Amino acid sequence: IVSIPTNGTLTENICSGVSEMLDRLPRRVRLEIELSLDGIGGAHDFVRGVEGCFDRLVRTAERLRRIRDGAGGRLTIKTVTTAVRSNEASLREIVSFGRREIGADRVVLSPPHGTGPVEDEIRSLDFSVYSASADEVYAEEVRRSPAFMDRVFSAVQLEAASTMRRIHEGTGAVPCPGPDSICVIAEDGWVFACEDVRFPLGRIQDHGYSLQRVLAGGAAHRFRRGIRGCRRCVWPCGVLARMVTDPSVMVRSASSALVRKAEPRRRVASFDPDAGECRMEDI
Repeated sequence: IVSIPTNGTLTENICSGVSEMLDRLPRRVRLEIELSLDGIGGAHDFVRGVEGCFDRLVRTAERLRRIRDGAGGRLTIKTVTTAVRSNEASLREIVSFGRREIGADRVVLSPPHGTGPVEDEIRSLDFSVYSASADEVYAEEVRRSPAFMDRVFSAVQLEAASTMRRIHEGTGAVPCPGPDSICVIAEDGWVFACEDVRFPLGRIQDHGYSLQRVLAGGAAHRFRRGIRGCRRCVWPCGVLARMVTDPSVMVRSASSALVRKAEPRRRVASFDPDAGECRMEDI
């Protein structure tokens, strides 16, 4: 999976780039576009700090859905909602909008992370509200997703959200996953092990566009040695990467995805007075 985050504002650039990548990537690779969705209407613009951002995001999503329809399952649309003070009371509503109006194949809830001004958001967020919403959203994703692997990833995210809660409470521990389980390539080609720890590992252009060469370099080795003792990763993508590369977690998640999809739907009787008959419905 190649996953690309975007705020969705540059519709033409995004859609032409997606079409080009689908043409160039091997057919076994799935392209995943992550659209930031932090509110509905003006609430999204307020969080992003860009007027008109929401309307452009919706237009981009509409175009991406058309591309997805002709991509033969190789394009996935995902919405990512970052929980902040201004939207923590409406997280479920935002997720529902992403599924219904954006047409997201998968939805993700993320706590704020990083350094600088965002640290105030991290300290002030009611983590219990985020955690309860994440548990509900990911459990529903496991039930509703038609594709098995999407249900598996949602089950992994459900476990990652639980792990994040324990880390926040001081009872959990996750070793640093970077740079071997996950890494970040910036727009200028610099490679980092993490979004939050800006320790440069090298420019991919200087290594023949080979990520393997960057990760085998001296800077990557120094990072591994220096971060070895860290057990309190709070980068959501990093925690998720650690879960994905843990065989025991993947086995549990696959089992959960199978069981949740196999659960029988309940049938209830309803009476239609106009037709004068009872009907059985699945719920």
